[in-house]
Amino acid sequence: RIQKPVARALHFWAPCAFNFAQQAAGMQPVVSPTSALPPPQVFSEACQVAAKKAAQPVQVTLILGFSAGALIGIGALLMVAVGACSPELMTSNPGLDAFLKGAVGLPAGLTLVVLTGAELFTSNAFTMLAGVLQGTVPVLALVRNWGLSYIGNFVGSV
Repeated sequence: RIQKPVARALHFWAPCAFNFAQQAAGMQPVVSPTSALPPPQVFSEACQVAAKKAAQPVQVTLILGFSAGALIGIGALLMVAVGACSPELMTSNPGLDAFLKGAVGLPAGLTLVVLTGAELFTSNAFTMLAGVLQGTVPVLALVRNWGLSYIGNFVGSV
């Protein structure tokens, strides 16, 4: 069974990738480029998510924050492993070496965070602030969520 965050990500990104592949092949795209949510609806969705995150128990936010920190740490470890596995590439072509490290490390960690639904502080900065600005989330819930997710990210990354 696909979890909701994965289904949402696939619902958004799959048509975009399909359109890109079709345009690269010189075909007309089947999916309309307007299938993505417009900015006001994205903000509205973020406010709904903020309300759900504000109601989460402390333990859930900490565990999901720890998971996000660990997953980003795995991405960083992968980046270091890719860079360290080829010292010849680093000396002969440092630009390509840097590109490979950047193309593998952080994207892998962020992909894992998105697919698992973990609590990354940087995404909570937007989501929770949107809820506060809309009035669906109290400021104390924002401070609580930011603090717990930041602590969880830090502990998980170490």
